[in-house]
Amino acid sequence: MSKVKRNGPCPCGSGDKYKKCCGRLSGEEVTPERVHEALNEQYANFMDYVAEFYTDAAPSGKAKTKEKQMEEAFRMMNEVFLVRNKEQTVFEEYLEEKGLDSIPHPAKASVKEWTTLKPGLYEIRTIDSEQTAKVKDVFTSIAYDVKRDGIPLKDENVPNNPYVMGILMKWGWESNFIPLAIPNQPSFYEAFRELLEQGQDSSPKKALEQNFMSYMKKWIHSDLNEGQDSEQVSSQGKQQVNVEEDDVLQLLGENIAESIHQSSSYQDLQQLWSRYKNTNAPKYRKPSVFSAALEFLVTGTEYFDHSDKTVTKKAVASKYGVSPSSMTRRLDELKDFAEEQ
Repeated sequence: MSKVKRNGPCPCGSGDKYKKCCGRLSGEEVTPERVHEALNEQYANFMDYVAEFYTDAAPSGKAKTKEKQMEEAFRMMNEVFLVRNKEQTVFEEYLEEKGLDSIPHPAKASVKEWTTLKPGLYEIRTIDSEQTAKVKDVFTSIAYDVKRDGIPLKDENVPNNPYVMGILMKWGWESNFIPLAIPNQPSFYEAFRELLEQGQDSSPKKALEQNFMSYMKKWIHSDLNEGQDSEQVSSQGKQQVNVEEDDVLQLLGENIAESIHQSSSYQDLQQLWSRYKNTNAPKYRKPSVFSAALEFLVTGTEYFDHSDKTVTKKAVASKYGVSPSSMTRRLDELKDFAEEQ
Protein backbone atom coordinates (compact mmCIF):
# COMPACT_ATOMS: atom_id res chain seq x y z
CA MET A 1 0.00 0.00 0.00
CA SER A 2 1.41 3.41 -0.97
CA LYS A 3 2.59 5.63 1.91
CA VAL A 4 1.38 9.23 1.63
CA LYS A 5 3.71 12.03 2.75
CA ARG A 6 2.11 14.75 4.89
CA ASN A 7 3.54 17.52 2.70
CA GLY A 8 2.88 15.65 -0.55
CA PRO A 9 -0.18 16.11 -2.79
CA CYS A 10 -3.34 14.56 -1.40
CA PRO A 11 -4.25 11.32 -3.23
CA CYS A 12 -7.85 12.49 -3.58
CA GLY A 13 -6.70 14.87 -6.33
CA SER A 14 -7.86 18.08 -4.67
CA GLY A 15 -4.53 19.78 -5.34
CA ASP A 16 -3.95 20.50 -1.64
CA LYS A 17 -1.26 19.03 0.54
CA TYR A 18 -2.29 15.80 2.27
CA LYS A 19 -1.95 17.33 5.76
CA LYS A 20 -4.41 20.10 4.82
CA CYS A 21 -6.90 17.81 3.07
CA CYS A 22 -7.68 14.14 3.71
CA GLY A 23 -4.86 13.98 6.27
CA ARG A 24 -7.06 16.04 8.59
CA LEU A 25 -9.66 13.27 8.69
CA SER A 26 -9.73 11.04 11.74
CA GLY A 27 -9.37 7.31 11.34
CA GLU A 28 -7.67 5.27 8.59
CA GLU A 29 -4.98 6.89 6.46
CA VAL A 30 -6.24 7.97 3.05
CA THR A 31 -4.08 6.24 0.42
CA PRO A 32 -4.34 6.13 -3.39
CA GLU A 33 -5.77 2.62 -3.06
CA ARG A 34 -8.49 3.84 -0.72
CA VAL A 35 -9.32 6.74 -3.06
CA HIS A 36 -9.66 4.35 -6.01
CA GLU A 37 -11.93 2.06 -3.98
CA ALA A 38 -14.13 5.02 -3.04
CA LEU A 39 -14.36 6.19 -6.67
CA ASN A 40 -15.13 2.68 -7.93
CA GLU A 41 -17.99 2.57 -5.44
CA GLN A 42 -19.33 5.99 -6.48
CA TYR A 43 -19.20 5.06 -10.17
CA ALA A 44 -20.98 1.73 -9.47
CA ASN A 45 -23.70 3.56 -7.50
CA PHE A 46 -24.30 5.90 -10.43
CA MET A 47 -24.48 2.98 -12.88
CA ASP A 48 -27.16 1.42 -10.64
CA TYR A 49 -29.08 4.70 -10.89
CA VAL A 50 -28.79 4.66 -14.69
CA ALA A 51 -29.96 1.03 -14.86
CA GLU A 52 -33.01 1.86 -12.72
CA PHE A 53 -34.14 5.21 -14.14
CA TYR A 54 -32.56 5.41 -17.61
CA THR A 55 -32.89 1.92 -18.99
CA ASP A 56 -32.71 3.15 -22.59
CA ALA A 57 -29.22 4.51 -21.97
CA ALA A 58 -27.84 1.34 -20.40
CA PRO A 59 -26.12 -1.16 -22.77
CA SER A 60 -28.52 -3.82 -24.06
CA GLY A 61 -26.13 -6.70 -23.48
CA LYS A 62 -27.14 -8.10 -26.89
CA ALA A 63 -24.25 -6.74 -28.97
CA LYS A 64 -22.55 -9.66 -30.74
CA THR A 65 -19.23 -8.06 -31.66
CA LYS A 66 -16.65 -6.23 -29.56
CA GLU A 67 -17.04 -3.19 -31.78
CA LYS A 68 -20.80 -3.04 -31.11
CA GLN A 69 -20.21 -3.59 -27.40
CA MET A 70 -17.83 -0.63 -27.37
CA GLU A 71 -20.32 1.48 -29.32
CA GLU A 72 -23.04 0.73 -26.75
CA ALA A 73 -20.71 1.49 -23.83
CA PHE A 74 -19.70 4.86 -25.29
CA ARG A 75 -23.29 5.66 -26.25
CA MET A 76 -24.22 5.18 -22.59
CA MET A 77 -21.33 7.41 -21.44
CA ASN A 78 -22.39 10.04 -23.96
CA GLU A 79 -26.02 10.03 -22.86
CA VAL A 80 -25.42 10.17 -19.11
CA PHE A 81 -22.25 12.31 -18.81
CA LEU A 82 -22.16 14.53 -21.91
CA VAL A 83 -25.68 15.17 -23.29
CA ARG A 84 -27.61 17.93 -21.52
CA ASN A 85 -31.39 17.71 -21.14
CA LYS A 86 -33.00 20.80 -19.57
CA GLU A 87 -29.49 22.18 -18.92
CA GLN A 88 -28.49 19.09 -16.91
CA THR A 89 -26.74 15.83 -17.68
CA VAL A 90 -28.06 12.63 -16.08
CA PHE A 91 -25.02 12.61 -13.80
CA GLU A 92 -25.64 16.19 -12.67
CA GLU A 93 -29.25 15.25 -11.92
CA TYR A 94 -28.03 12.24 -9.89
CA LEU A 95 -25.48 14.33 -8.00
CA GLU A 96 -28.06 17.01 -7.24
CA GLU A 97 -30.42 14.39 -5.77
CA LYS A 98 -27.65 12.67 -3.83
CA GLY A 99 -25.93 15.84 -2.69
CA LEU A 100 -22.21 16.45 -3.10
CA ASP A 101 -21.81 16.60 0.68
CA SER A 102 -22.90 12.96 0.90
CA ILE A 103 -19.90 11.87 -1.18
CA PRO A 104 -17.05 10.55 1.04
CA HIS A 105 -14.25 13.10 1.24
CA PRO A 106 -11.60 10.94 -0.55
CA ALA A 107 -13.88 10.73 -3.63
CA LYS A 108 -15.41 14.22 -3.56
CA ALA A 109 -12.81 16.16 -5.61
CA SER A 110 -12.91 13.67 -8.49
CA VAL A 111 -16.70 13.18 -8.49
CA LYS A 112 -17.18 16.94 -8.72
CA GLU A 113 -15.08 17.02 -11.89
CA TRP A 114 -17.18 14.26 -13.46
CA THR A 115 -19.71 17.02 -14.21
CA THR A 116 -17.36 18.56 -16.80
CA LEU A 117 -16.23 15.55 -18.83
CA LYS A 118 -15.25 15.93 -22.49
CA PRO A 119 -14.22 13.28 -25.05
CA GLY A 120 -10.71 13.63 -26.39
CA LEU A 121 -7.81 12.34 -28.46
CA TYR A 122 -4.58 11.44 -26.70
CA GLU A 123 -1.08 10.26 -27.53
CA ILE A 124 0.49 7.62 -25.29
CA ARG A 125 3.89 9.05 -24.35
CA THR A 126 5.29 6.57 -21.83
CA ILE A 127 4.35 3.40 -19.96
CA ASP A 128 5.59 4.21 -16.48
CA SER A 129 4.67 0.94 -14.77
CA GLU A 130 2.15 -1.90 -14.80
CA GLN A 131 -0.26 0.51 -13.10
CA THR A 132 0.30 3.87 -14.82
CA ALA A 133 1.02 5.50 -18.16
CA LYS A 134 1.42 9.08 -19.32
CA VAL A 135 -0.72 10.47 -22.16
CA LYS A 136 -0.85 13.87 -23.85
CA ASP A 137 -3.98 15.61 -25.11
CA VAL A 138 -3.26 16.17 -28.82
CA PHE A 139 -5.28 19.41 -28.87
CA THR A 140 -4.01 21.11 -25.71
CA SER A 141 -0.69 19.28 -25.13
CA ILE A 142 -1.68 18.81 -21.46
CA ALA A 143 -0.15 15.62 -20.02
CA TYR A 144 -2.03 13.21 -17.73
CA ASP A 145 -1.01 10.29 -15.55
CA VAL A 146 -3.55 7.56 -16.27
CA LYS A 147 -4.40 4.14 -14.90
CA ARG A 148 -2.77 1.59 -17.20
CA ASP A 149 -5.68 -0.87 -17.20
CA GLY A 150 -7.83 1.63 -19.10
CA ILE A 151 -5.62 1.22 -22.20
CA PRO A 152 -6.27 -2.23 -23.74
CA LEU A 153 -2.82 -2.68 -25.33
CA LYS A 154 0.16 -4.82 -24.50
CA ASP A 155 3.23 -2.66 -23.91
CA GLU A 156 4.97 -3.98 -27.04
CA ASN A 157 1.99 -2.92 -29.20
CA VAL A 158 1.88 0.69 -27.99
CA PRO A 159 4.44 2.01 -30.56
CA ASN A 160 2.21 0.79 -33.40
CA ASN A 161 -0.98 2.21 -31.85
CA PRO A 162 0.10 5.31 -29.92
CA TYR A 163 -3.11 7.31 -30.36
CA VAL A 164 -6.27 6.69 -28.35
CA MET A 165 -9.75 8.19 -28.18
CA GLY A 166 -11.78 8.14 -25.02
CA ILE A 167 -13.37 9.91 -22.08
CA LEU A 168 -10.77 10.70 -19.44
CA MET A 169 -12.18 10.87 -15.90
CA LYS A 170 -10.35 12.25 -12.88
CA TRP A 171 -9.55 9.35 -10.54
CA GLY A 172 -7.75 10.81 -7.56
CA TRP A 173 -4.37 12.25 -8.51
CA GLU A 174 -4.50 10.09 -11.66
CA SER A 175 -7.08 9.86 -14.43
CA ASN A 176 -8.89 6.86 -15.86
CA PHE A 177 -10.34 6.09 -19.29
CA ILE A 178 -13.96 5.02 -18.82
CA PRO A 179 -15.05 2.57 -20.13
CA LEU A 180 -11.64 2.33 -21.87
CA ALA A 181 -9.39 4.02 -24.44
CA ILE A 182 -9.70 2.94 -28.09
CA PRO A 183 -6.22 2.68 -29.72
CA ASN A 184 -5.37 3.39 -33.34
CA GLN A 185 -2.41 3.70 -35.69
CA PRO A 186 -0.55 6.90 -36.67
CA SER A 187 -1.67 6.69 -40.31
CA PHE A 188 -5.35 6.57 -39.34
CA TYR A 189 -4.88 9.30 -36.75
CA GLU A 190 -3.42 11.66 -39.37
CA ALA A 191 -6.33 11.02 -41.74
CA PHE A 192 -8.78 11.41 -38.84
CA ARG A 193 -7.28 14.79 -37.89
CA GLU A 194 -7.72 15.93 -41.49
CA LEU A 195 -11.39 14.97 -41.27
CA LEU A 196 -11.84 16.93 -38.03
CA GLU A 197 -10.12 19.97 -39.51
CA GLN A 198 -12.49 20.05 -42.50
CA GLY A 199 -15.14 21.64 -40.30
CA GLN A 200 -15.10 25.39 -40.94
CA ASP A 201 -17.34 26.43 -38.04
CA SER A 202 -15.34 25.00 -35.16
CA SER A 203 -11.93 23.78 -34.06
CA PRO A 204 -11.03 20.07 -34.38
CA LYS A 205 -11.48 19.71 -30.60
CA LYS A 206 -14.98 21.25 -30.74
CA ALA A 207 -15.90 19.18 -33.79
CA LEU A 208 -15.05 16.01 -31.88
CA GLU A 209 -16.99 17.10 -28.79
CA GLN A 210 -20.07 18.19 -30.76
CA ASN A 211 -20.32 14.99 -32.85
CA PHE A 212 -18.70 12.54 -30.47
CA MET A 213 -20.63 9.35 -31.24
CA SER A 214 -20.36 9.81 -35.00
CA TYR A 215 -16.59 10.24 -34.78
CA MET A 216 -16.23 7.48 -32.19
CA LYS A 217 -17.83 4.97 -34.56
CA LYS A 218 -15.39 5.95 -37.30
CA TRP A 219 -12.49 5.60 -34.87
CA ILE A 220 -13.65 2.19 -33.61
CA HIS A 221 -14.07 0.80 -37.13
CA SER A 222 -11.10 2.69 -38.64
CA ASP A 223 -13.48 3.75 -41.38
CA LEU A 224 -13.60 7.45 -42.23
CA ASN A 225 -16.18 6.97 -44.98
CA GLU A 226 -18.80 5.32 -42.82
CA GLY A 227 -22.08 7.13 -43.39
CA GLN A 228 -20.57 9.48 -45.98
CA ASP A 229 -20.82 9.76 -49.72
CA SER A 230 -18.01 8.02 -51.55
CA GLU A 231 -16.20 9.47 -54.53
CA GLN A 232 -15.98 5.93 -55.86
CA VAL A 233 -19.74 5.60 -56.32
CA SER A 234 -21.27 6.80 -59.56
CA SER A 235 -24.36 9.00 -59.84
CA GLN A 236 -26.45 5.86 -60.27
CA GLY A 237 -25.22 4.55 -56.89
CA LYS A 238 -23.17 1.73 -58.46
CA GLN A 239 -19.84 1.59 -60.20
CA GLN A 240 -18.79 -0.97 -62.75
CA VAL A 241 -15.41 -2.46 -61.92
CA ASN A 242 -12.56 -3.02 -64.31
CA VAL A 243 -10.76 -5.88 -62.59
CA GLU A 244 -7.46 -4.95 -64.20
CA GLU A 245 -7.59 -1.39 -62.81
CA ASP A 246 -8.92 -1.96 -59.31
CA ASP A 247 -7.02 -0.46 -56.34
CA VAL A 248 -7.99 -3.26 -53.94
CA LEU A 249 -6.87 -5.99 -56.33
CA GLN A 250 -3.73 -4.10 -57.27
CA LEU A 251 -2.64 -3.95 -53.62
CA LEU A 252 -3.65 -7.57 -53.09
CA GLY A 253 -1.62 -8.67 -56.11
CA GLU A 254 1.46 -6.88 -54.79
CA ASN A 255 1.30 -8.72 -51.47
CA ILE A 256 -0.21 -12.16 -51.96
CA ALA A 257 1.98 -15.24 -52.44
CA GLU A 258 3.00 -15.97 -56.04
CA SER A 259 1.64 -19.54 -55.80
CA ILE A 260 -1.85 -18.17 -55.10
CA HIS A 261 -1.50 -15.36 -57.63
CA GLN A 262 -1.06 -17.91 -60.43
CA SER A 263 -3.93 -20.19 -59.33
CA SER A 264 -7.51 -20.47 -60.47
CA SER A 265 -8.55 -19.58 -56.92
CA TYR A 266 -7.11 -16.11 -57.41
CA GLN A 267 -9.19 -15.65 -60.55
CA ASP A 268 -12.28 -16.75 -58.62
CA LEU A 269 -11.38 -14.29 -55.87
CA GLN A 270 -11.08 -11.46 -58.38
CA GLN A 271 -14.50 -12.23 -59.80
CA LEU A 272 -16.03 -12.43 -56.33
CA TRP A 273 -14.65 -8.98 -55.53
CA SER A 274 -15.89 -7.62 -58.84
CA ARG A 275 -19.43 -8.90 -58.21
CA TYR A 276 -19.39 -7.69 -54.61
CA LYS A 277 -18.21 -4.22 -55.57
CA ASN A 278 -20.68 -3.85 -58.41
CA THR A 279 -23.55 -5.03 -56.21
CA ASN A 280 -22.80 -3.23 -52.94
CA ALA A 281 -20.72 -0.21 -54.02
CA PRO A 282 -18.73 -0.35 -50.75
CA LYS A 283 -17.46 2.93 -49.35
CA TYR A 284 -13.82 3.01 -48.31
CA ARG A 285 -11.01 5.52 -48.10
CA LYS A 286 -8.08 3.13 -48.48
CA PRO A 287 -8.06 -0.25 -50.23
CA SER A 288 -5.90 -1.98 -47.61
CA VAL A 289 -8.73 -3.21 -45.36
CA PHE A 290 -10.50 -4.95 -48.26
CA SER A 291 -7.21 -6.26 -49.67
CA ALA A 292 -6.39 -7.82 -46.32
CA ALA A 293 -9.90 -9.30 -46.03
CA LEU A 294 -9.60 -10.86 -49.50
CA GLU A 295 -6.21 -12.38 -48.71
CA PHE A 296 -7.52 -13.93 -45.51
CA LEU A 297 -10.62 -15.14 -47.35
CA VAL A 298 -8.46 -17.16 -49.75
CA THR A 299 -5.80 -18.28 -47.24
CA GLY A 300 -7.53 -18.51 -43.89
CA THR A 301 -11.04 -19.81 -44.65
CA GLU A 302 -12.53 -22.88 -46.29
CA TYR A 303 -13.96 -20.95 -49.24
CA PHE A 304 -10.93 -21.66 -51.45
CA ASP A 305 -8.39 -24.45 -51.95
CA HIS A 306 -5.51 -22.56 -50.34
CA SER A 307 -6.77 -22.65 -46.76
CA ASP A 308 -3.93 -22.73 -44.21
CA LYS A 309 -4.89 -23.09 -40.54
CA THR A 310 -1.62 -21.48 -39.47
CA VAL A 311 -2.64 -18.18 -41.05
CA THR A 312 -4.04 -15.73 -38.48
CA LYS A 313 -6.15 -12.61 -38.88
CA LYS A 314 -3.64 -10.66 -36.82
CA ALA A 315 -0.77 -11.57 -39.13
CA VAL A 316 -2.66 -10.70 -42.32
CA ALA A 317 -3.97 -7.44 -40.87
CA SER A 318 -0.46 -6.48 -39.77
CA LYS A 319 0.87 -7.23 -43.25
CA TYR A 320 -1.47 -4.59 -44.71
CA GLY A 321 -1.18 -2.16 -41.79
CA VAL A 322 -4.83 -2.38 -40.72
CA SER A 323 -6.55 -3.39 -37.49
CA PRO A 324 -7.79 -7.02 -37.18
CA SER A 325 -11.26 -5.75 -36.17
CA SER A 326 -11.63 -3.61 -39.29
CA MET A 327 -10.43 -6.45 -41.51
CA THR A 328 -12.83 -8.89 -39.82
CA ARG A 329 -15.79 -6.60 -40.42
CA ARG A 330 -15.04 -6.44 -44.15
CA LEU A 331 -14.28 -10.17 -44.22
CA ASP A 332 -17.70 -10.96 -42.75
CA GLU A 333 -19.33 -8.78 -45.42
CA LEU A 334 -17.51 -10.67 -48.17
CA LYS A 335 -18.36 -14.07 -46.66
CA ASP A 336 -22.05 -13.14 -46.36
CA PHE A 337 -22.05 -12.02 -49.97
CA ALA A 338 -20.31 -15.22 -51.16
CA GLU A 339 -22.87 -17.35 -49.34
CA GLU A 340 -25.72 -15.52 -51.05
CA GLN A 341 -24.38 -16.22 -54.53
